[in-house]
Amino acid sequence: MIHSFLELLGTFYQAGNLGQMEMVARGMLQTIPGDVVALQFLGLALHEMGRTRDAYAIFRKAAAGGRAGAAQAAAGAAIEPASAALYRAATRPGSRLAEGWSRISQVVAHYGFKDLAGRAMRAAQRTRAAAD
Repeated sequence: MIHSFLELLGTFYQAGNLGQMEMVARGMLQTIPGDVVALQFLGLALHEMGRTRDAYAIFRKAAAGGRAGAAQAAAGAAIEPASAALYRAATRPGSRLAEGWSRISQVVAHYGFKDLAGRAMRAAQRTRAAAD
């Protein structure tokens, strides 16, 4: 199911179908509440559709969720949460989300979320690794 969501996100982003991208990201959030991948791609869709206030609020949640996830990983959580598995899949080399991650890094940097921008840029670099 995770890979299906990611394939749909990639397909809709590449096609410029932002409304469908928003729906997929919202569906992901219903399945995995607070997921940082879904939040970031939802924020991107909203931003690109001109809904900047909504996008900012979503990116703020993603920034807070990223810090919480890092703290959880540092604490050595015994069971990998679904959100961690989704992030790993969304940033695998060759992912169709590379351009989306790159655009997210630009947008969140514009909004002032420097840590989130850095994580998104690293995700873009990882996803492009297979193409190099």
